Amino acid sequence: MKRYAILDGDRTMASGTVLGSSTTPELSGRSIAYENDDVSCPACGSTGMIQCDGPDSR
Repeated sequence: MKRYAILDGDRTMASGTVLGSSTTPELSGRSIAYENDDVSCPACGSTGMIQCDGPDSR
């Protein structure tokens, strides 16, 4: 299964914005986001969290 890196500032399918932690490692100069990091939702004006979907590769 292919997995992708989610980075601070990435957009979601619903036009939300990933708010990765500034204390995490960086990739291409942007913080890497992890499960339970924040995501802002402009549609409802709230902040949610990244949740994994699918099998865990650990």
